[in-house]
Amino acid sequence: MGAPSPATDQDGEVWVTAGVAAQMLRVNVGTVRRYAAADKIAHARTLGGHTRFLLSDLEALQKRLTRKEPAA
Repeated sequence: MGAPSPATDQDGEVWVTAGVAAQMLRVNVGTVRRYAAADKIAHARTLGGHTRFLLSDLEALQKRLTRKEPAA
């Protein structure tokens, strides 16, 4: 049994689990959930009550978190 595959919605947007999001951002799953609660990343609930995160938002957040400011 492997990791769940990403889900694609009718608009072609890719949604991933909190675990995948945490791996991408190199943070704890709880941190991902706090980001979602603060509306820093798009999220949705499945019919089963699981949270899914929008891959494009995660990629944008990942870029912001890893962007380095030039030294003064």
